[in-house]
Amino acid sequence: MLPRLSTVPGIPSGPTGKADRKALLAALADGGAEAVAVTAPPQGSGDPQVDLLRDIWCQVLHLTDVAADDDFFTLGGDSLKATRMTLKVRKQLTAAAPVSAVFEHPDFRGYCAAITALR
Repeated sequence: MLPRLSTVPGIPSGPTGKADRKALLAALADGGAEAVAVTAPPQGSGDPQVDLLRDIWCQVLHLTDVAADDDFFTLGGDSLKATRMTLKVRKQLTAAAPVSAVFEHPDFRGYCAAITALR
């Protein structure tokens, strides 16, 4: 899982104001290792649809697990990843999931409920 941004003292930015990834990785490597949260392996929910949605979120966001209250955009999601995720959901669940569901329900629990309601 990616480190929580709140554990990093400050996000270094480049001249355009975007995050300087190389500087951020260097900061994490120089003592930020203890700030990285250690998580248990993904746990199944018992609901195959929720487990499939969790897998899709993890694939798109390059994570090992997603908690119920995790926010898609806080975890690194953007509009392109939302579109990619929606296409995967449509293909694997054969659900008519709109891209807007991610924006209206950015937390994992809310997104699952919205997709379940569509089926």
